[in-house]
Amino acid sequence: MIGGAHFRHLMKHHTPVFYVSVVLTALLVFWGYFAHEHLADTAQSTLTFTINNFGWFYLLSTAGFVGFCLYLIFSPYAYIKLGKQDDPPEYSFSSWLAMLFSAGMGIGLVFFGVAEPMNHFAHPPHGLAEPHSPEAARMALRYSFFHWCLHPWAIYAVIGLSMAYAQFRRGESGLISTVFRPLIGRKVDGPIGQLIDILAVLATVCGVATSLGLGTLQINGGLHHIFGVPNTVPIQMLIIVIVTVLYLISASTGLNKGILYLSNINLLIAGLLLAFVLVCGPTVFILDSFTTVIGSYLHEFVKMSFRLTPFRQGDEWVGSWTLFYWSWWIAWAPFVGTFIARISKGRTVREFVIGVLFVPSVIGALWFAAFGGSALYFDLFQDGSIADAVQSDMTSALFITLEQFPLGIVLGTLAALLIVTFFVTSADSATFVLGMLTTNGSANPPTSTKVIWGILLSSIAAVLLFSGGLAGLQTASIVTALPFAVIMVFMCLALFTALRKDCQVTHPRTPESEPKNILCPVDYSIYSEKALNYAIEIAGKYGSKLYLIHVLDARVHGVNEPVLYRFNIGDESAIKELKERLLRCVQEDIRSKMPVESIIVQGVPFVEIVKAAREYAIDLIVMGTHGRTGISHAIMGSVAETVVRKAHCPVFTVRQAEYDSG
Repeated sequence: MIGGAHFRHLMKHHTPVFYVSVVLTALLVFWGYFAHEHLADTAQSTLTFTINNFGWFYLLSTAGFVGFCLYLIFSPYAYIKLGKQDDPPEYSFSSWLAMLFSAGMGIGLVFFGVAEPMNHFAHPPHGLAEPHSPEAARMALRYSFFHWCLHPWAIYAVIGLSMAYAQFRRGESGLISTVFRPLIGRKVDGPIGQLIDILAVLATVCGVATSLGLGTLQINGGLHHIFGVPNTVPIQMLIIVIVTVLYLISASTGLNKGILYLSNINLLIAGLLLAFVLVCGPTVFILDSFTTVIGSYLHEFVKMSFRLTPFRQGDEWVGSWTLFYWSWWIAWAPFVGTFIARISKGRTVREFVIGVLFVPSVIGALWFAAFGGSALYFDLFQDGSIADAVQSDMTSALFITLEQFPLGIVLGTLAALLIVTFFVTSADSATFVLGMLTTNGSANPPTSTKVIWGILLSSIAAVLLFSGGLAGLQTASIVTALPFAVIMVFMCLALFTALRKDCQVTHPRTPESEPKNILCPVDYSIYSEKALNYAIEIAGKYGSKLYLIHVLDARVHGVNEPVLYRFNIGDESAIKELKERLLRCVQEDIRSKMPVESIIVQGVPFVEIVKAAREYAIDLIVMGTHGRTGISHAIMGSVAETVVRKAHCPVFTVRQAEYDSG
């Protein structure tokens, strides 16, 4: 029994979001158990209405998420850190990738890695190719890349970055609703915020429960194909019970043990499978397919991203596949985005977006090229008949393909193990996220809360498998994507607003607010010399560290200081000599009293100065308003003016007039 103190502890942490979400989830379970046909019919009619009337919105919004992510990589906000300036990344890059990839794709990638390309091979998109033809094979892989690469990860990146920025940069809780504080202020703490969080919880519950059901079916399918285990509902119930015990054990160990270890195991097993298929399969065909399909994917990217068929009635392919996937990824976004945010503290905006958007996309493309490409090769050149098998049972696609390789039974067993570990990791991650969303964004939700959600998730999957209503829940989870797509559009606006304010904010420095790090650009002119004197004086007064930066500007190569440009920027000894020269701008006795560091970079001066200010956590920039004169000045323009506009910190400028007159 739960003791009184423990019960009061639970009541303290649980919010109205928790109780409302639990009640609605329970009602959904009862609906699926007692009237699963009615649930399926209702969800299907709602889905049809959504796709027919809002397909354009799904395409525009999802393409917009990709564009927004690409903008952030090259924007002035790229070097903003998700946390304090001195916060290191909480996890190694490899562990970080393993966790986000396991949560983001996991079972789905294993399930559809063969099944989707072979389905498109048998039924080409829009009827643009002859079934089972080489052109159908190319289109099959291209559309598989399209559905599983940049677009889904852009969706995850938007919500993950928004939440990580709010949580680690602005000190908000781990609730999705807090992302909108820059737009609606304190209203996020009221009913509007709670509604957003409830929608996030319901989308997560529906999406994860459906995936757990799919994982159960594929585990059973693999066991049946390899060992002859009956493919029946009782066996599926037993699988759910066993896996539930496993992921509840994992959930009780915490993020740094259960999910971290399992994610690394997932990556190891998936890597071994992928390496074996690449080496022992049709290697050249796989690599050729990967290369040519990547090219056609990028070439057709815009066209595929906006493709609808308003001028051709009866073509339901876009609704059945692309819109299905886009809504599916959006329904998963609250779960995956929240989890990715939790593990991304200490990374910059650019590092986050590149890591989330491109690395998993490349891995996913390689996975489809290896497994889907191998299946296509066997059907095209060895009469494998895999496409025909997929039409009758999608769960067998991967195992039939692996049978074509040496040690097929061993590979199939390894694949089944991979599905189990992905199952456990996804469920464990989901209980963690649901715990966060229903305990006021706690970064470490109580184990009891995670156990409650774990049992509910497995109960939903079990009841719906037993009652045959899994398809209804899958459709219901897609329908929840429409309101969340709208929420995510405003989420982009909220994030942009917050980032812009972050860059525009100025922090007046007073004796009570001491700058720890001061940056002084030096171009060896009299104006930078005077600015340096001010920088030394301020650094000495507050005990600050002084950074000197000189930018080698190729646009004025050798115009005023030829000696500075005789070096190769890649020559370490040359850079060392330039740094020593820069340090000598500060007298040796002064350097003995304060820390001074020199920075030599090549590029556009204002860009490199602003970038260095972020990278070195600079609190104050001190610089002259004019640099060298003549041609150099005409080309460079007013560097100081641009730095003042773009720097994230205050800029103390030393005006020319002060010294021209004196």
